[in-house]
Amino acid sequence: MYETALRFADQLSALTITIILFVIAALLFEKLRPADKNIPFFHRETKFEIMTAYMMVMVFWPLGKFAFDFLFLEVLTHNFIHDTGFAVIGTWPAWLRFLTCLVALDLLIYAHHRFAHVFLWPFHAVHHDAKKVNWSTSWRFHPAEILLMIFDMAILLWVGFPTDSILYAAFVVNIASNFNHFNTDLKWKGVMKYLLVSPHFHRWHHALDQKATDSNMCFVFPFIDLIFGTYYCPDEKPEEFGIFHKDMPDFFLAKWLYAFTWSGRQIKALFDRRP
Repeated sequence: MYETALRFADQLSALTITIILFVIAALLFEKLRPADKNIPFFHRETKFEIMTAYMMVMVFWPLGKFAFDFLFLEVLTHNFIHDTGFAVIGTWPAWLRFLTCLVALDLLIYAHHRFAHVFLWPFHAVHHDAKKVNWSTSWRFHPAEILLMIFDMAILLWVGFPTDSILYAAFVVNIASNFNHFNTDLKWKGVMKYLLVSPHFHRWHHALDQKATDSNMCFVFPFIDLIFGTYYCPDEKPEEFGIFHKDMPDFFLAKWLYAFTWSGRQIKALFDRRP
């Protein structure tokens, strides 16, 4: 019990220090070159988004990982596909393992992101309901989406990528996701805009604009969106953010619960249309 409490305290301290460092970096970018000067650094929902970060890291992620380790880890790492992939990937240089894993992870994120926009929208809409997109928006999502993140990493593990490559790739994706939500006027030019996601690119993903709907799904490599026809990145800045659905509650926990009732109504409507 004592060791568990110490481990929890260490994780809590590490997360707090990470958030403080992240806030300092965000201050520099958002104050020196803001994309929208009307978005305050701390707004009404910032405290709920930070609260979500603590809950995800300290509660939901450990629970999801425990369930995954208990139910699936043995199966995923003891089969022909994993053994074959691990034997092949293990011969590659470390940089190639990492880069390949990073591209593969972004492809999986792209796939589950498109899936969420179509089939899990009531849950993913919690993230898109942000009217003010800035540094804390990246921590704003429904706990159920933890399952999608674990699924992505499970696929990489299953095909033979070593754990260290997966963790490094996940770290880079997490940093990129946080950075790309910054309220900063930053975009790449030339071929670079297809190679690396920028805050300008991702802000269009959050735009309340029919032309931008279901666009820019990747987290790191925009050429994935280009390949699959979901790239949308005009030079001008988006004017509004949010979702077209007007019934989303204001309070954060109510948003989480509302996702289930919204899904329930969608399922009921499907059955009502059956002959």
